[in-house]
Amino acid sequence: MIFIVVEAVIGLADSPDETARHPAGIVIEGDRVEKIADADVPGWVKVRVVGGRPDQQGFLPFHAIKSAEPPGPDIDKEQFFVAATLAAGAFGTDNQYLYALAAAQAG
Repeated sequence: MIFIVVEAVIGLADSPDETARHPAGIVIEGDRVEKIADADVPGWVKVRVVGGRPDQQGFLPFHAIKSAEPPGPDIDKEQFFVAATLAAGAFGTDNQYLYALAAAQAG
C-alpha cells in the first residue's frame, strides 16, 4: 500500500523508536512511501521510499503518513460541491474549472 508523508521532515528510523538513528536518511512532506510491514511496536510501520535508493527504507510513526489510495466512488456530491467552491475562492479560480478537472481525472 502506498502512503504520502505528511510531516515536513522526518527521518527513516532503523527501529520503531523515537530515539532511533536514521541511517537511511530523511523523507519530506509529499514523498511517497510503500508499506513493507507493520512494526512490532504499535503506531509504527516499516516503509520503503518509492523511487528512492533500494536501501532507502526504515520505520516511520503512523501519524507521519496518510493513505495515497484514491477515495472510493461513494463521494457525497454536495460535499464535493462545497469543497470545490471553497477551494476555487481560496485559489482564485472558477469552480466550474475544478468540476471539469475532477470529471476528467475521474474518467
